[in-house]
Amino acid sequence: MGDRGTAEETKAVLRRWYDEMWGAQNPDLVPELAGPVYVRHEMGGTRSVTAEEYQQQVAALCSQAEFTDLRYQLIAEDDHVVAIGTWKVDGNQWDWVQAFRAENGKLVETWLSGIGFESNWAPEVIRP
Repeated sequence: MGDRGTAEETKAVLRRWYDEMWGAQNPDLVPELAGPVYVRHEMGGTRSVTAEEYQQQVAALCSQAEFTDLRYQLIAEDDHVVAIGTWKVDGNQWDWVQAFRAENGKLVETWLSGIGFESNWAPEVIRP
Protein backbone atom coordinates (compact mmCIF):
# COMPACT_ATOMS: atom_id res chain seq x y z
CA MET A 1 0.00 0.00 0.00
CA GLY A 2 1.46 3.34 -1.02
CA ASP A 3 1.14 6.86 0.31
CA ARG A 4 -2.52 7.81 0.70
CA GLY A 5 -2.03 11.56 0.48
CA THR A 6 -4.32 14.28 1.75
CA ALA A 7 -7.73 15.26 0.46
CA GLU A 8 -6.29 18.45 -1.07
CA GLU A 9 -3.46 16.57 -2.82
CA THR A 10 -5.95 14.08 -4.23
CA LYS A 11 -8.28 16.87 -5.39
CA ALA A 12 -5.33 18.57 -7.13
CA VAL A 13 -4.69 15.41 -9.17
CA LEU A 14 -8.38 15.27 -10.12
CA ARG A 15 -8.42 18.93 -11.18
CA ARG A 16 -5.58 18.19 -13.58
CA TRP A 17 -7.39 15.01 -14.73
CA TYR A 18 -10.50 16.96 -15.68
CA ASP A 19 -9.12 20.39 -16.63
CA GLU A 20 -5.83 19.52 -18.33
CA MET A 21 -6.41 15.98 -19.59
CA TRP A 22 -10.13 15.83 -20.49
CA GLY A 23 -10.91 19.55 -20.80
CA ALA A 24 -7.84 20.32 -22.91
CA GLN A 25 -7.98 16.85 -24.51
CA ASN A 26 -4.40 16.03 -23.62
CA PRO A 27 -4.11 12.22 -23.27
CA ASP A 28 -0.33 12.53 -22.89
CA LEU A 29 -1.00 13.38 -19.22
CA VAL A 30 -2.49 9.95 -18.37
CA PRO A 31 0.82 8.30 -17.31
CA GLU A 32 1.58 11.34 -15.15
CA LEU A 33 -1.83 11.28 -13.43
CA ALA A 34 -2.73 7.56 -13.33
CA GLY A 35 -0.83 4.83 -11.55
CA PRO A 36 0.95 2.05 -13.43
CA VAL A 37 -2.23 -0.02 -13.02
CA TYR A 38 -5.57 1.81 -13.10
CA VAL A 39 -8.54 -0.26 -11.88
CA ARG A 40 -11.88 0.84 -13.34
CA HIS A 41 -15.17 -0.32 -11.80
CA GLU A 42 -17.57 0.62 -14.60
CA MET A 43 -21.15 -0.07 -15.63
CA GLY A 44 -20.02 -3.15 -17.57
CA GLY A 45 -17.80 -4.59 -14.82
CA THR A 46 -14.29 -4.17 -13.45
CA ARG A 47 -11.18 -3.98 -15.58
CA SER A 48 -7.55 -3.15 -14.93
CA VAL A 49 -5.53 -1.22 -17.48
CA THR A 50 -2.01 0.13 -17.52
CA ALA A 51 -1.57 3.88 -17.69
CA GLU A 52 -0.32 3.45 -21.27
CA GLU A 53 -3.38 1.41 -22.28
CA TYR A 54 -5.70 4.00 -20.77
CA GLN A 55 -3.74 6.77 -22.49
CA GLN A 56 -4.43 5.06 -25.83
CA GLN A 57 -8.13 4.77 -24.98
CA VAL A 58 -8.35 8.46 -24.01
CA ALA A 59 -6.48 9.44 -27.18
CA ALA A 60 -8.95 7.43 -29.28
CA LEU A 61 -11.92 9.08 -27.54
CA CYS A 62 -10.42 12.55 -27.95
CA SER A 63 -9.86 11.93 -31.67
CA GLN A 64 -13.46 10.77 -32.18
CA ALA A 65 -15.48 13.17 -29.99
CA GLU A 66 -15.58 16.79 -28.90
CA PHE A 67 -15.85 17.42 -25.15
CA THR A 68 -17.18 20.85 -24.11
CA ASP A 69 -18.96 22.62 -21.26
CA LEU A 70 -17.16 20.67 -18.53
CA ARG A 71 -18.40 21.43 -15.00
CA TYR A 72 -17.68 19.41 -11.89
CA GLN A 73 -17.54 19.53 -8.12
CA LEU A 74 -15.06 17.54 -6.02
CA ILE A 75 -15.65 16.15 -2.55
CA ALA A 76 -12.63 14.54 -0.88
CA GLU A 77 -11.53 12.67 2.18
CA ASP A 78 -7.96 11.44 2.49
CA ASP A 79 -7.11 9.49 -0.70
CA HIS A 80 -10.69 9.33 -2.03
CA VAL A 81 -12.39 11.97 -4.20
CA VAL A 82 -15.90 11.98 -5.58
CA ALA A 83 -16.60 14.04 -8.69
CA ILE A 84 -20.11 15.14 -9.60
CA GLY A 85 -20.01 16.49 -13.11
CA THR A 86 -21.45 17.18 -16.48
CA TRP A 87 -20.14 17.95 -19.94
CA LYS A 88 -21.21 17.76 -23.53
CA VAL A 89 -19.94 15.01 -25.79
CA ASP A 90 -20.47 16.01 -29.41
CA GLY A 91 -23.14 18.43 -28.19
CA ASN A 92 -25.03 15.84 -26.12
CA GLN A 93 -25.02 16.33 -22.35
CA TRP A 94 -23.47 13.55 -20.25
CA ASP A 95 -23.83 13.67 -16.46
CA TRP A 96 -21.90 11.52 -14.01
CA VAL A 97 -20.90 10.69 -10.46
CA GLN A 98 -17.45 9.14 -10.18
CA ALA A 99 -15.28 8.20 -7.21
CA PHE A 100 -11.49 7.87 -7.34
CA ARG A 101 -8.75 6.57 -5.08
CA ALA A 102 -5.22 7.94 -5.29
CA GLU A 103 -1.94 6.45 -4.21
CA ASN A 104 1.47 8.13 -4.34
CA GLY A 105 -0.08 11.16 -6.05
CA LYS A 106 -1.68 9.16 -8.88
CA LEU A 107 -5.16 7.82 -9.55
CA VAL A 108 -5.18 4.04 -9.12
CA GLU A 109 -8.86 3.12 -8.85
CA THR A 110 -12.22 4.52 -9.92
CA TRP A 111 -15.90 3.72 -9.57
CA LEU A 112 -18.01 5.20 -12.37
CA SER A 113 -21.75 5.44 -12.24
CA GLY A 114 -22.34 7.14 -15.57
CA ILE A 115 -25.81 8.60 -15.55
CA GLY A 116 -25.72 9.16 -19.27
CA PHE A 117 -27.23 11.31 -21.94
CA GLU A 118 -30.81 11.07 -20.67
CA SER A 119 -30.41 12.96 -17.37
CA ASN A 120 -29.80 16.55 -18.56
CA TRP A 121 -28.99 18.13 -15.22
CA ALA A 122 -29.40 21.91 -15.21
CA PRO A 123 -26.09 23.85 -15.17
CA GLU A 124 -26.67 25.18 -11.66
CA VAL A 125 -26.67 21.71 -10.08
CA ILE A 126 -22.87 21.53 -10.46
CA ARG A 127 -21.46 24.13 -8.10
CA PRO A 128 -17.69 24.73 -7.87
